[in-house]
Amino acid sequence: MTRVDDVINIAGHRLSTGRLEEVINEHPSIVESAVVGHYDEIRGDCPVAFVILKGKDGADGLDAAAIEKLIREINEKVRQDVGPIARLEGVIFVQRLPKTRSGKILRGTIKKLVNGETEIKMPATIDDPATIDHIRTLTTEWLDAKKKKALALAAKQANPQHH
Repeated sequence: MTRVDDVINIAGHRLSTGRLEEVINEHPSIVESAVVGHYDEIRGDCPVAFVILKGKDGADGLDAAAIEKLIREINEKVRQDVGPIARLEGVIFVQRLPKTRSGKILRGTIKKLVNGETEIKMPATIDDPATIDHIRTLTTEWLDAKKKKALALAAKQANPQHH
C-alpha cells in the first residue's frame, strides 16, 4: 500500500514516492527503501532512493562492480514498472534508515539532508539519532560525487578533443 501524501513533481509529472518504494522493495536483494525528492533546477524534484540491502553487511560487502550492477537493476525496474520519467537520480545504500520509535521513516529529514540543508532539528521521537549522521555522511559523499561528475562533464564539453 502506498502513501498518498508523498508526491514529487519530475519535469511536470507527478509521481508517488510510495509507488517508487514499492517497486524498489520488490527487488530480491532489498529489505527496505525510502525515496525523497532532490531538487534540480531543470527537472524539478528528482527521486533519490535510500536503500537497505539484505544481509548483515549490506552494500559494505560488495565491490564497486556489484554496486553498479544493483543500481542499474533498480533503475531498470523503476523505469519498466513506473515509466522512463521515474529515473532515479541516485541510489544510496544505507545500513539503517532514520525512524521514529513507532517505526515511521523520517523522510522529511532525509529530504532536507539530500537537498543540502545543514541545520537539521533532531526529531524528539527519533529511535536512533546516529542514523541521521550516517545519512548526512552518505548524502554529502553522494552530493560531492555528483558535483565532480557535473564539473567533469562541463569541462569535457568545453574542451572537446579533436581526433
